[in-house]
Amino acid sequence: MKKKNFIVGFSAAFAAILTLASCGGLRAKDGVVLTINGKAYTAEELFLDQKTPAAAEAKFNAVYKVAVRRYFEDGQDGHQYVTEITRDTKNKISGSKAEAQSNASKNGTSYDTEWNKILKNNNVEKESELYDKYEYDLMKSKFEDVFYSKKNKNGKTNYDVLRDGGAFMDESGATHSKDETIRGYLNEKQPYHIKHILVKIAGGKATDDVNCEITKDEAAKLARVIKKLAQGTSFEDVSAIENDDTTAKANFGSLGIMSRDTSFVNDFKLGIYLYETVYGSSTSDNGGPYLAKKAVKELFNVDDLASAQNGSAGWYANKIITELNDPSSINEDTTTPSKGTGLAIGKIPFGEVLNLETYSDYDYDKKIIKDNFDAAGLSKDDAKAKFFPRNVIFNKYFNKHNIMVITPDDAPSYGAAELGDTSKPSKYFNDVVEGQKPTLKETQPDKHYAAPNTTKYISDDYPGFKDFVGKEKNGDEVKFGTNTQNALRDNKGRIILVFRSGTGSSNSESNDGSSYQGIHFVVIERSPFIGQEIDNGHDGDPTKLSQYYTQYYPGQTDGEHPKYSDGKTDRYTFTNYIKNEKDITKLKARADTVKTELKKADDNLNTYIFDYLLDKGSITFADNDLGKELSESINKWISNTKRIATKEEKAKKWNDTWKDYYWDLKARQERRGEVNPTGIPKFSSLVPEICINAILGQNIYSSKKESGNNIPFMFNELFGKGGAFNE
Repeated sequence: MKKKNFIVGFSAAFAAILTLASCGGLRAKDGVVLTINGKAYTAEELFLDQKTPAAAEAKFNAVYKVAVRRYFEDGQDGHQYVTEITRDTKNKISGSKAEAQSNASKNGTSYDTEWNKILKNNNVEKESELYDKYEYDLMKSKFEDVFYSKKNKNGKTNYDVLRDGGAFMDESGATHSKDETIRGYLNEKQPYHIKHILVKIAGGKATDDVNCEITKDEAAKLARVIKKLAQGTSFEDVSAIENDDTTAKANFGSLGIMSRDTSFVNDFKLGIYLYETVYGSSTSDNGGPYLAKKAVKELFNVDDLASAQNGSAGWYANKIITELNDPSSINEDTTTPSKGTGLAIGKIPFGEVLNLETYSDYDYDKKIIKDNFDAAGLSKDDAKAKFFPRNVIFNKYFNKHNIMVITPDDAPSYGAAELGDTSKPSKYFNDVVEGQKPTLKETQPDKHYAAPNTTKYISDDYPGFKDFVGKEKNGDEVKFGTNTQNALRDNKGRIILVFRSGTGSSNSESNDGSSYQGIHFVVIERSPFIGQEIDNGHDGDPTKLSQYYTQYYPGQTDGEHPKYSDGKTDRYTFTNYIKNEKDITKLKARADTVKTELKKADDNLNTYIFDYLLDKGSITFADNDLGKELSESINKWISNTKRIATKEEKAKKWNDTWKDYYWDLKARQERRGEVNPTGIPKFSSLVPEICINAILGQNIYSSKKESGNNIPFMFNELFGKGGAFNE
């Protein structure tokens, strides 16, 4: 490892102009400013590699950097890692050089051009400075990992503090802190363990909320995934075959840990948080409503969303719950539109899933449809994809970005019989005058949604709807208005949430595979709002959330994975959630994932370590003007600037995220034309499902009789140019 010499070669001229305080009152001298683990440092040594260390943050970083490097010097505890760090630093340099060479070949540039880009991106000017940067990054990571991992006499580590909150401890178990303690990862980040099955939609566009076109295979796959789950196939087994997320597919559907900081799109991440906020989880003896209240308190810092401050995250969450409606969640069996009950949790009727399967390949190439177009004198160019049955069903039930669940409802009635009933005004067409083109109504919504609480698919054939009713795992019964609605659950009793989401347009110009649109089927393996969860087969011996996110794995020699009360059986945790897995490499990788997540407990962790080292006496500022001014400057920055600014920045980001989520959902719903600003359903811009009957050639009748006979709607008057369905 390249050694630092903080004195030799230091320019006296540079020392003369070095200013430590922005006010100019503290200047570098030969005097000692602080001592770290018994070694005294002058200002020159402290700020050797900083050209303008005027700001308090620069002073802090300089002291922290010297403290880290001191740990690895001869005679210090970290010296044992020097060989490892030197090796890894050289490997990183070699990797960067290989990257520059590869980029030069790929971009048609020179090696020097690409190498200089790497130097610039790392804010250095030459290779030796890049070496120093890489070396320090590795030192810092090792220094902090050793600090977090070291056990005290009580068997606790500072990783436990990161997870559960509190103050850092030394080997004796004594805590060292100043005014503040760490809130802890579980309290600060609300981590979920999530599993999902992704079905990609190749033709999907991020902003197309009405006329998305899916392929035959995509329609069949969507229906197949849902049918398998309904038939009782385990979520993990379905994922192993059907998942388009290759990483999750290799991990039994697991997406790993999702926290408030995870860069998932809002439809997915905030949708899950919103679901828990409203419905909660029900494993605890207190039940879902209690845990939903807990979620509201932890996420939005209010007891009731209705009392959230205007413009806050909770305020926007409340607007989503109270203002936005999904017509499928409204039990609308009258001809008079009425405002729904709020919170757009949409229903996907299982009967429509079966229709999606049936009609997955029905398009112009299907003989029955082609014959109808030919008979009407229409060509393939007139057969627009938005009228194909699979697209009509997909756009109505799947192509929306709110929370969705799959219900055991039959497909709604949208056939000729109902429209021919003179006791019910037509829900789609104005009364038809013979010889005139049929026209769509502009005031009535597409109200053909399935009525709740049907029992057709709650049967032995579909245990996903039957076997776990009343045996909730991670989710209460879903309510639409005052009606309790059964929803599809996986083989462990967890409600399966459905999200239409993605990272951009699947047919984007870049087409680099990094963006996609798709349908996510999601189960919550572990919710952050369940304090203690009963494990299958271990009733009465719950696993705490802090145990679930252990940094240890079964069989680890230098740590102890949590056991059940028998003292022998390993608890079911994030590191060993895959039953009977023995691959130590994978177990260790997940334990390392937990460690990485725990380091996100607080954005100011290095300031808490600094406080700890200062309180413990590892860092001592000199009792002179230089030392006192340096100490005061750093401590004021930590307490009055850094930590406060971080909290304010995080709060603003959280509020803005929910604001964006609300306006995005609102805009999408308005584009779909399903509700007006007052929340009352209105005529939808979606293609109505009666189109399915019509394109298949079935007679569609108006509600008015002329000369005693129902007047048929002619095929070309519906789908031809200028037709009612083709304007």
